[in-house]
Amino acid sequence: MKIEGLVAASLTGFHPDGSVNLEIIPAYADMLSKNGVAGVFVNGTTGEGDKLTFNERRALAEKWVGSAPRELCVIIHVGYTDSETSRALAVHAADIGADAIGEIGPLLNSPESVQDLVQYSAATAGTVPQFPYYYYHMPSINGLSFPMIEYLQYADDMIPNLAGIKYTHDDIGDYQSCREFKNGKYDILFGRDEYLIDGLRVGAKGAVGSTYNIIAPLYNNLIKAFCAGDFEYAERLQKISAA
Repeated sequence: MKIEGLVAASLTGFHPDGSVNLEIIPAYADMLSKNGVAGVFVNGTTGEGDKLTFNERRALAEKWVGSAPRELCVIIHVGYTDSETSRALAVHAADIGADAIGEIGPLLNSPESVQDLVQYSAATAGTVPQFPYYYYHMPSINGLSFPMIEYLQYADDMIPNLAGIKYTHDDIGDYQSCREFKNGKYDILFGRDEYLIDGLRVGAKGAVGSTYNIIAPLYNNLIKAFCAGDFEYAERLQKISAA
């Protein structure tokens, strides 16, 4: 599985009483698709997944899968504070017909080595062995700053359904190494929308970000300009995106 284009990290809407607003999702999904977004990453940090209950996350996943146009890829984030719940969310995502799952490393009881982290991932991925699994790398959230090239080297044998990494970190060299690992075997989604052009320079094809919810057409024009060799215009659009 490889995704090309923009993946919006979805926001979660709430009613005034604090309950999750599921009713807005069909229009939200349609808007993303019309704006040229290729996919949506549901229940991640942008969507406040860590603050939602198990049942709220299930309900959001079901609504997104049921509402997304066919061309909109739906990745459900299943990372939780305990691995048992993560595995239950993974099974649920597969059962309802999502396209893939993602999982951030543990927020508590951090693994001491990259091998331990891969074993943690393998426990979740193994509950849905035929279903694409993305590891969500974001050291600013959980402090797990292991080089992802080392993660891939261990995971390559241990996680047969590993699709790739949602790479939300600033180490461009490590990102590039992951992109090139085994001739580009894995889908390494670039997770810094404000530096998207830097990702494109080292071969990024797919990218996940929060601002793709709002200004996806601008980013799509940036990608088109870059691919056409108009680097000056692409740089200008990147500056506008971060203004």
